[in-house]
Amino acid sequence: MAPLLLARLRAAPSTNSPKSESRFAKPNLKKSLPYLPIEILDYIVAFMLLDHPFFPTIENFSLASRQFRLIAFRQYFSLLVVRSKAHWATLCQILGVRSWARTLDAVSTALYANTSHLASFTHLHTLTIDFYAEGPRTHHTSAARLLAHAPASLTHLELRLLPSLTPPLLALAAAHCPHLRTLVLRVADRLAPDCCWNCYDDAGSAALHSPVPNEFCSAEHLAHAFGAALAPLHVLRHLELGVHLSPLPLFHAHLAHAGDFRFPPPPGAPPPFGPDACAACAPLAGPVRDAEVRAAAVLAAYLPSVEGVTWATWFAKRGREGDDVVRGTTRIRIVRDEE
Repeated sequence: MAPLLLARLRAAPSTNSPKSESRFAKPNLKKSLPYLPIEILDYIVAFMLLDHPFFPTIENFSLASRQFRLIAFRQYFSLLVVRSKAHWATLCQILGVRSWARTLDAVSTALYANTSHLASFTHLHTLTIDFYAEGPRTHHTSAARLLAHAPASLTHLELRLLPSLTPPLLALAAAHCPHLRTLVLRVADRLAPDCCWNCYDDAGSAALHSPVPNEFCSAEHLAHAFGAALAPLHVLRHLELGVHLSPLPLFHAHLAHAGDFRFPPPPGAPPPFGPDACAACAPLAGPVRDAEVRAAAVLAAYLPSVEGVTWATWFAKRGREGDDVVRGTTRIRIVRDEE
């Protein structure tokens, strides 16, 4: 409206009478300017960073004013992706970043430089850590070191590419992150089919992706041990335990009857595949599904707020509720008596 009003003023006839001067006095345009709430600007900057999460995306915006600069920094540093110790050390030196950060995605070794600084990120609600650089003898110590400094504000914890999943590790998460609503712990993602059957076999040997029956005699035994460790998480709603409840011999049998271990692989040899794509393993889908459901029911007895339990599985089905064929997971929805 301001440009239109100014145009009308310029077109008005000139007059020296006090009445006319009062009539055509210049209005206070400053007061008539619309006010855009800070929350809207926050949404705009967040939207700008969705597809292009790089600082040049909001650099010009940040130079407009001090207030715009704070908005730009608050949104840009709300998600931190850390892949090196040097990057982590640099971030910890930036004023304000510890209060701006809401999500931190890091590799475990990158946080070793200043592990204690993690506790000062007091508004952090999501923490994701990759353990691909850790082995069976180091990942528990590493997790204990990192979780000991996890801020109390955490509601979502995700530990990926773990070599194994044990009750002591679950107990660490429950003890140091008591307000979790979502907990994701994955081992089976280390087992993605690789370049050849030999690499696939090596990946299977380096991770305890199927702890039954060598570590736990049955799926129910595993669920009781894990449930007892997680029992302090009274508000936990979503739980993902990325291990297979199918017995380990199923995987070994699959390698035996489907694997082609010639090295180097002959030209045109098909890439490795898991039991999910094996016709000979398909008849075992029913018993494995039963084990997944029973184990989820056991866990639900320990976790009164949990709404669903997700397992890694070889036998996800297209169209079945809770199954993700691409990720190789199945989610068992918990239905309680009061529902």
